[in-house]
Amino acid sequence: MWCVAPQTSEAQSIMGQADPSARGAGTLVGIPGRLNSVLTVGADGAVDESSRTIVSNSFDPNSGGILGDPSVATDPQFRGVQYFSAVHGLLSLSKRTDHVSWQVTGGSSVRFYPGLQEVIRTRDNLNAFLAVPVGGRMRFYGSGFVAYSPYYSLASALSPGGTVDPAVVDGPSSSVQPPITAPDPSATAVDYSLVRRSAYTSGTLGGFTYRLGQYSSLSVSGRTQRTDFVEATAPSLHAWDARFRYSHQISRGTSVHVGYGRRVARFTSTTLNAPAQLEDIDIGIDHSRAWSLTRNTTLRIAPGIAVIKDGITRHYNVTVAASLEHLVRRTGSLGFLYDRRAALIGGLVHPVFMDVFSAHYNENLSRRLALDTSAAYYLGQVGVVSSSSNGYQSYNAQARLSLALASNTFVHIDYLVYSHDLGDSVQLLGSIADVQRRQSVRIGVTLRVPLLNGRP
Repeated sequence: MWCVAPQTSEAQSIMGQADPSARGAGTLVGIPGRLNSVLTVGADGAVDESSRTIVSNSFDPNSGGILGDPSVATDPQFRGVQYFSAVHGLLSLSKRTDHVSWQVTGGSSVRFYPGLQEVIRTRDNLNAFLAVPVGGRMRFYGSGFVAYSPYYSLASALSPGGTVDPAVVDGPSSSVQPPITAPDPSATAVDYSLVRRSAYTSGTLGGFTYRLGQYSSLSVSGRTQRTDFVEATAPSLHAWDARFRYSHQISRGTSVHVGYGRRVARFTSTTLNAPAQLEDIDIGIDHSRAWSLTRNTTLRIAPGIAVIKDGITRHYNVTVAASLEHLVRRTGSLGFLYDRRAALIGGLVHPVFMDVFSAHYNENLSRRLALDTSAAYYLGQVGVVSSSSNGYQSYNAQARLSLALASNTFVHIDYLVYSHDLGDSVQLLGSIADVQRRQSVRIGVTLRVPLLNGRP
């Protein structure tokens, strides 16, 4: 747990608008020692409904004006009911050996709005991951991503980031990996978008893990994150993060840990130059236990203490991350997650402190039919002062029912919903509403084609 989240791909501390398309980066699949490649292509038809009840009038204190150009508040994609069709593709290339493991993925997606007679390239992304073992005790790892999207989404910024979970370097992650039929986050992030605001996002992560003995280990990592808006008046984010953690196992399912982390960021625009600093002191207990009533249920708890420094003021926070996983028969899983976190997000000019409640349910209903669902609720504040005027609450949910036509082809129907309610004092991009809701229904087909598999 890095003070605000456990070391799982389900809950990581976020420094900027994350790359949601990097799901499973570092989770290498295929034949060990061989070059593996998979091409995934899909096409969708959808109807989307968006409502905006209050247009934000938050002002930039440095210029007395709204952050960004409010004239684009009437983006046609976010007004009323719209129909669109989409095509997307993703290519993955990976190799895993005893000496090195690596993976590179790249993808792109395009949408066509017949009512607007407009074709929009909705997202381009490139991700890379590398892990190198040194002897039997040390492993180095690194990852990076770069992405472009003409849309801005708070939901993707608050979701798990496009960086590798260090736990997968030493073995399988404790989190349950989503099935291949689950909705692609790079597509759903666009469905949660709030406004057309072009931005490039990028990030890097590097570090090492070292086993000091049979029961102790040391982890050191550093990362960078950037959210660069094309429009100069929007508050871009440039940040870096460095931290270490020492853990000692005291029983089969329990370990204690101590760590320190430092996050430094700067929000910049033509009228803004606001630094932010978060300092994390991580002291806590990690506990994982299979309940005696059933071996199919596992509870994990990781409490801690965070000392957060914003400018010259220190704020003390208790942090907790807890998850409950239950295997449903042989083909399904049900999980709940609670995470108290602090984050720095591109598009907002203050740190965000929040409690996150999320759940998921996945199951193969038959040999050909699968159901994948997830939901999340966020409750917190933007800035260190707690008041109703800077409050933040949001929820999103998605469900997919998929039918396999063949081993590598399936059709699906999706439902997605997103909503947020922000306080009047929260500084936003000028065209984002204080209260906004979106929902969409999609029908599509996805094809996964193995390429190069089995080659040395």
